[in-house]
Amino acid sequence: MDEYLTDDQEVDRAKQWLRENGAFLVAGVVLGLGGLFGWQQWQTASLEHAGEASLVWEQMQTAVAGDRFNEAEETLDILATDYSDTPYYDQARLAMAKLHMDRSEPEAAASQLRELQDSAGDPLIARIAELRLAQVLLYQQQPEEALAIIGLGRVRRERLPASIMSYAAMPSWRWGNSRRLATLILPRWRLPPMV
Repeated sequence: MDEYLTDDQEVDRAKQWLRENGAFLVAGVVLGLGGLFGWQQWQTASLEHAGEASLVWEQMQTAVAGDRFNEAEETLDILATDYSDTPYYDQARLAMAKLHMDRSEPEAAASQLRELQDSAGDPLIARIAELRLAQVLLYQQQPEEALAIIGLGRVRRERLPASIMSYAAMPSWRWGNSRRLATLILPRWRLPPMV
């Protein structure tokens, strides 16, 4: 029967359908356009935030490369307050730990790395912090704790090769030498370079 409607009847049906469903149709279009606009605004704001964080991270890298501790500390504070949700903050904490070691402050470096290990946004950064904390502990002549940190648990001194234990007991520890000890313990591991 619907096949034989006149043009006037079809127009009346369309008007009736619009009266019944017009509000829903308009609301759907408004919600769709609002959602699209909101998504684009959020993406733009996120990109701007990441770009700003990147600029602050570049300042941090410059301060670290120039061995300007106070400037690096101030930059880390900026990253902590404004950009702690970015990976740059975690990278900056790794860099601060290195600066502490360069200044012969292993306790401060260990503290920075322990905090990062517990609160890093990325599990890979947390693992890097863990490995670097083990390096600091080796520097502090604490090989058992270093082995526990990297997941070897309590290893009795007698079970470690003599070359490792004599290396760990050397008085002339430097930050780069701890990488050698870690590679002696776990030859397949590749530690990331120090920032």
